[in-house]
Amino acid sequence: MEISMNMYHTIALAVVVYYLGQFIRDRVTFFQKYCIPSPVIGGMIAALIITVLRVTGAMIINLDTTLQTVCMLIFFCNIGFNARWKVLKKGGIGLVIIFFAVAALCIIQDGFGAMMMKLFGKHPLLGTAIGSVSLVGGHGTAASFGQLIEDMGVPAAASASVAAATYGLIAGCMIGGPIARLRILQLQKKGKFELSDCTEKLDETEKKSLNEKSLMLAVALLLLSVGAGQIISSIIGKLMTFSAAVGSLAAGCLVRGFCDAKKIELPDEEIEMTGNIALYLFLSMAMMSMKIWELVDLAVPMIVTLLFQTVICGLFAYFVIFNIMGRDYDAAVMTSGACGFGLGATPNAIANMSAVVSKYGPAPRAFLIVPIVGSMLADIVNSTAITVFMNIFG
Repeated sequence: MEISMNMYHTIALAVVVYYLGQFIRDRVTFFQKYCIPSPVIGGMIAALIITVLRVTGAMIINLDTTLQTVCMLIFFCNIGFNARWKVLKKGGIGLVIIFFAVAALCIIQDGFGAMMMKLFGKHPLLGTAIGSVSLVGGHGTAASFGQLIEDMGVPAAASASVAAATYGLIAGCMIGGPIARLRILQLQKKGKFELSDCTEKLDETEKKSLNEKSLMLAVALLLLSVGAGQIISSIIGKLMTFSAAVGSLAAGCLVRGFCDAKKIELPDEEIEMTGNIALYLFLSMAMMSMKIWELVDLAVPMIVTLLFQTVICGLFAYFVIFNIMGRDYDAAVMTSGACGFGLGATPNAIANMSAVVSKYGPAPRAFLIVPIVGSMLADIVNSTAITVFMNIFG
């Protein structure tokens, strides 16, 4: 028996999958502790059910993921709108330093992944799919670039990248705290550990009630950016392999930059809210579309590569991030954050650092820099690195 769902059925199922994941997440501490998103939980359950039905020969379910692409582009436009110059200036020189560090980490993850896949006799781009695409990138980047890499002729790249991103969420939380604790203990032994009494925080956006006019403007700006992003992608796509997601991200950055230069106030809260809704639907569809049965032959190469990637990220945070960010308490806290967004996502980084400061005290510089890097700069530099590797190995 074979069932083909059109795009309306698929997005309706995505809604069910999202709320199923939310229901389970609210009741299972493990998922809350490791910051596993609701779409990932529900989507994984749906993917397992679809796989079991297919493998047992009971039913084949085909999904129309047309709207998945639309949601993906809206999400990446939202990332571009987060690139605010006034926020970047607050990070100072530390933000510039860690920007280049993240770029180096992306190159290391992609280069090492490609090398490992070649050793296992697989396409090197598969190493990129389970490298910075899924680790620094997280599920959003994994689902978008993973499918692009698969379309370039790399079997199972889409499912492998999403699976690797799920692994990264857990691994990033598991190693972040211990690494920060080790550095803090070393500072205590040397008598250099002093809790900062600084209470500086990022300016919080004043809470305001939503209204139809501002919400419509947010949706309009995102959709206009999606259209502009398609033009950017089509132009650059003639010269190199280029993801439509990067075009949307670039369009969002350009619109944000223009509005900031002209001092045009944007409905930031509504833009972020719309982008997040698009992300939830995008991830739900991406997760339940995973072809888990294609990962059987990749099990050993993926496990070995991801374990090494975990060690590499841990060593990078311990030696590089700590030393370049000042060798102080804030730098130690940042090592846990680097493990969070280096293997998982920004919420993991925040969760890691929150756990550390709850025991040892506040680290305002860490909480200023890491969220900016994780939510804004990491995606921009990672998309660039991925594009370069796709053109090298593709």
